[in-house]
Amino acid sequence: MPCDAGGRLIDPALDAALSRFAVQQQVLVASDYDGTLSPIVADPAAATPHTVTLEAFLALSHVVGVATAIVSGRTPEHLAEFVGTNENVHLVGNHGATMDSGHDADRVRELARQLTELLGTHPGAAVEPKATGAAFHYRHSTDPDAASAAARSVVRAVGASMIEGKMVVEGVLGSGDKGTALRALRDETHAAAVLFIGDDVTDEAAFGVLTPPDISIKVGDGDTSAMFRVPDVPDVGAVFRRLHELLADGS
Repeated sequence: MPCDAGGRLIDPALDAALSRFAVQQQVLVASDYDGTLSPIVADPAAATPHTVTLEAFLALSHVVGVATAIVSGRTPEHLAEFVGTNENVHLVGNHGATMDSGHDADRVRELARQLTELLGTHPGAAVEPKATGAAFHYRHSTDPDAASAAARSVVRAVGASMIEGKMVVEGVLGSGDKGTALRALRDETHAAAVLFIGDDVTDEAAFGVLTPPDISIKVGDGDTSAMFRVPDVPDVGAVFRRLHELLADGS
């Protein structure tokens, strides 16, 4: 079984797909952040990137013919705080959603207000305001089931689109998702093939717009439409390092 430069095993079928991907004239390599470039942690504010994995990703951003992007539920500003600014890396936040009008901004504020009100009856939960909505994190809630149900009720009442991730309920009032964001990035970068890797339910929208020679990779367990799967964040770094090797061999 093939290995990357760090000695981690790469599934032969994935390695073959990476080889086909690497010979394309122009490619886009895109990644989620939480659970992909950074391990999942109890406090979302402490989700610092896995150093080796991030370094492998950023190394690809300097390869001729490779465009890179991070497509995340985080805001672009939060992503910049975690990974720094790099003109070669597109930072796409809010699950790829964009605001439709100024009227939606009022609804965004109302969504955040109502979710914040839930904190009084659901200790341990937290609200993360965003440009296109708000996320209700209930990982530390004293009653996670009740907290998530209350958040879902608020999101429905406000009329926002609902995104459910790992111990988080998010209301989004903008339009678009990670799939539409990936399509736009493909057009913008003129990519002949796209690789996207992610770990959460929200990443399925991105997986769904990819077909070979594109590559979609799910991190961890759970149902998925992704073509391939890797176990954990360090294995994401292995994929990036292996791709870098293949690109170097073909240069």
